Amino acid sequence: MSDVQKPLKTSLSINDILVSVQLGVPPEERKTPQDVLISVEYEFLKIPDGVRTDDISNTLDYSKVSEAIESCIKNKSFQLLEHLSYHVWNSLPMFGGSKRSLVVKKVEVPLKNVFGGATFHISEM
Repeated sequence: MSDVQKPLKTSLSINDILVSVQLGVPPEERKTPQDVLISVEYEFLKIPDGVRTDDISNTLDYSKVSEAIESCIKNKSFQLLEHLSYHVWNSLPMFGGSKRSLVVKKVEVPLKNVFGGATFHISEM
């Protein structure tokens, strides 16, 4: 058996961060904050050192990701899910040597025939 380890692909997903945000095209829809679920994935191009060290300072601290998201939308109002998503995207911390992807889901939309909400996706190529 060889001592050579095969390269590994690693990623960290932070799923369904629940935030309330003023969101909607008509002003009356924005009056009441709405639930939005935000999920982020970091695909590491290099295995984070935290895999070996068990030290939070050697990997992506997902509490910092959650805090960045909450901070960027606090006291703000958005008409479009797309604009909210891009705003969140720009607030996400970078983690050296990773590709990020983001999914923002408006849990409920004001349409009678849409039951699963609406989502917008952004990812790095």
